[in-house]
Amino acid sequence: MIFGAVAESSKSRATKLTKGSKFRRAQEACKRDSSIHHHELFAHEDSRPAPPKRMKPLPYSAHEGRVNPKGIPCLYMATDNNTAMTEVCPQAASILTVAKMVLTCDVIVVDCTCDSSFELKDETPERLERNAWYCINEAFPLPSLKEDALADYAPTQYPAGVFRESGFGGIMYRSAVGSGNNVALFDLKAARVSGRQLHDGKKSSIEFKRLRWIPVRRRNPR
Repeated sequence: MIFGAVAESSKSRATKLTKGSKFRRAQEACKRDSSIHHHELFAHEDSRPAPPKRMKPLPYSAHEGRVNPKGIPCLYMATDNNTAMTEVCPQAASILTVAKMVLTCDVIVVDCTCDSSFELKDETPERLERNAWYCINEAFPLPSLKEDALADYAPTQYPAGVFRESGFGGIMYRSAVGSGNNVALFDLKAARVSGRQLHDGKKSSIEFKRLRWIPVRRRNPR
């Protein structure tokens, strides 16, 4: 019932991405001369961008993701270079290939970024609906670890499955690590690689926010 309501309200958040729109997709990969070891100094000077085939997921081999279950590939992209690269969570000194992705057709996506606030004081149906969509948008970019259990993806895979069944071509949601948005397309053929460029990861950084300070209480001396 809940996901039925989500499917119904998603119609008002439909956004058309027009054919020819450009996005970015990054992979921690490159092509090197087989005689050069990746630990050699200045090895990146002899590196070339990864081939176009490497920049798209394999049609019949897909890892578990925020939007897709295992075995069902999804094309994850971003609206700018930095967001695409930070989404890969590369290590310092990593060499990444960033591909320019061009849409081959118009795609209708669910734009989860429309609702940017959560308000408890207003309990009107419209406000509650916006609160629900705010939570959906916050759930998609939650950081994950490689050791995460597969069930951790269920809160985002279920609504993604509802959107797919409702006829949408993908989902747009905010990035938790970059300044842009992410776009996940259900059809791998909806975008093609039109160009590739190498990037050298100079520095890896992360921002922290203190949530609470817990003081240590000293016991009274006897």
